[in-house]
Amino acid sequence: MRRLLLFFLPLFLLLNTASVYAGPNLSVTDYLPPQCEGIKENVLRADLNRTIQDFFATETKFDFTAIVDRQWQVLNIDGAIDTGIDRAVSLVSSNAGLVNKFKSSWLPSKAEELTNEVTEIAFNSSVLKRKLNQLSSNVADEISDRLEVASAKSSSYGVDCLQQFINRQYSQAFVNVFSEKIQNSAPDSQDLVGSLRPDTVQFFQLHKFGLAGGAIFVTSKITKKVTSKIINRVMQQVGGRVLGRIGSTLIPVVGEVVGGVMLAGDLIKSFDGALPEIQKALKTTEVKQTIREGITNTVEEELRAESLQIGREISNEIYAEWLDFQQDYRDTLTLAGELPEFQELLAKNNNLSKISLLVGVSLNNMGRKQLITAIQDGSFERSLSLPEITYQMLETTHSLPSLIEWTNLAGNQIADVVNLELYKSLAPKDLDRSLLKEILNLKDADAIAKIAILNVNDIRKLLTISKPNLLLLSKDLSSEDLQRLAGYLGELERSEINQLVKFLLGDNSAIIKNSAVMTHIIQSRDINAALKFWETSESITSIPDGILNILTGAISWRLVGDRYGMTIISLFVGVPILLFSIVAIWLYRQWLKIRRWFQKSQPQPVVDESNIDRSGSSTEKPN
Repeated sequence: MRRLLLFFLPLFLLLNTASVYAGPNLSVTDYLPPQCEGIKENVLRADLNRTIQDFFATETKFDFTAIVDRQWQVLNIDGAIDTGIDRAVSLVSSNAGLVNKFKSSWLPSKAEELTNEVTEIAFNSSVLKRKLNQLSSNVADEISDRLEVASAKSSSYGVDCLQQFINRQYSQAFVNVFSEKIQNSAPDSQDLVGSLRPDTVQFFQLHKFGLAGGAIFVTSKITKKVTSKIINRVMQQVGGRVLGRIGSTLIPVVGEVVGGVMLAGDLIKSFDGALPEIQKALKTTEVKQTIREGITNTVEEELRAESLQIGREISNEIYAEWLDFQQDYRDTLTLAGELPEFQELLAKNNNLSKISLLVGVSLNNMGRKQLITAIQDGSFERSLSLPEITYQMLETTHSLPSLIEWTNLAGNQIADVVNLELYKSLAPKDLDRSLLKEILNLKDADAIAKIAILNVNDIRKLLTISKPNLLLLSKDLSSEDLQRLAGYLGELERSEINQLVKFLLGDNSAIIKNSAVMTHIIQSRDINAALKFWETSESITSIPDGILNILTGAISWRLVGDRYGMTIISLFVGVPILLFSIVAIWLYRQWLKIRRWFQKSQPQPVVDESNIDRSGSSTEKPN
């Protein structure tokens, strides 16, 4: 039974995608039961079940008498019965014997015995059995055609009823997605259209339905299962309830044959017994009508017995689809039932799949309170215009406004921002479009990942390096190394930056980890000389060159110390200075000696003491 429902249900949901309210040609609202208007969610299942069962019962009030009579005539069952009875009477007559036949004219018990023999032989003959089996099959097939249409109508009524409820309770967007969900679960409609019966196709065409969706599959399976069940039961009942009653209760020949006193002529005829009367009575219209009525009643009773169950299974299948839909869109349905703002949003935006996706991601990464705030302040609605790929950023940003900012900044490159996970290390407020474009234009995920975790100022400095060189450096340098490099670049001119990059790319990238060496290189007056000095082979003969650079001021003396160690530098610098100092001191001392000698070799001036005394006396004051 469930298979048949799976055949019809998706078709009607697909056919009504445009809503039961979109227009008269898109639904079967001409037949929509008025009970649908008052259905509430807490009694949805019970009301849906009752409505479909009542409707299906009404739709299956077929004219069973006309159906049986029509197939009876087509198969000429009257002739088959007559032929079967004639053969049975002939066989019983030849086997009964003269005495038994004579007794049947006078003894009711013997007449009844012969009657039962005739009916048993006649209605169990292979010819008549085939005819009656074919009759049952034809009747069931015709009913099956009508059952398919009734199932189609009942399914459509149930779907229309449910869609009306969904639209009234939530929005048209939910109706559309519900229909789409069922459609997507259906088999290929082109392979199933051919299985529809003509009356079912006509029903679709009259109500402007397209022939698509999995509903075809559902109704086909239900009808086949019900039809097979009814055929089996009809055959059993025809054999047991109908044909079994013909000899014992349906043919009143015994009383007519044995009643009254026979005339002399009848006495002669009585040697054939009651068989002629039995033959005549079994071939009467009344007997055949009794058989037809028995078959008709059996078919109707069996269908009535199945009617409620069919309606219930149609209802259950439709309701099960609604439960699945509720599970898939539970959070979205809850918000629609609670927030008027969300209902207004749904009325304007029919992309329920995207809405539900954003609801789920937001709840998981922002929480219900923040989601409700986003719905009320409009940021949720604005986020619906963003590519779905941006919703991944909520796992890190936990903010819908952040998604909007990133999209405004990145424009059509937002997918690259998401795929490269730039949002995990950078904030849109720290960037401008030009800088973001430069980062993305590197087009190397590993390089971008290393650079993106740096602060924006360092990123800007690194981007002053040509793209090919920066990509090469990023392969050898870690993020920490790149950060150190960025710190040095701020102190250099363009030509010096180029010299440093060339140096690092020349198998010298490891030096970036030595902050002392890098600092001494940068502090050197001639960076090119400092880099060349560091690249020279470390040998005793290179020390003088380093010392010469120190003496000329080209490089920092600390850089030479970094290369050779201060002990060696002290020896190479200190010893000459010491020697120079010793020589200088010796020369100074020699100069002093020469000076004293020279002074001694010069004649001394003579002093006139008289002049001194005179001079002294002349200055004396008198007492």
